Amino acid sequence: IQVVQKTNLTKEELLAEIPKYDGLIVSSATRVAADVINAGSNLKIIGCAGTSVDNIDADVATRKGII
Repeated sequence: IQVVQKTNLTKEELLAEIPKYDGLIVSSATRVAADVINAGSNLKIIGCAGTSVDNIDADVATRKGII
C-alpha cells in the first residue's frame, strides 16, 4: 500500500488528481460530491477522518460500488 498525502487542494486540483488513486480519505470539511466520485475512475473506497460522512455523496458512491 502506498499512501500519498495532499492537503489544501482546490476542487479543480482534486478532480485532476483523483483518477490516479484507488482510495480517498478526507476530513469532514471536504465535500465529496458526485463530480469528484465520478472523476475517481479507480476509486474503491472513500473514508472520512471524523464521526460523520455527511460530506460524502454516499448514494453515488454506492451505485458505483465504492465503499
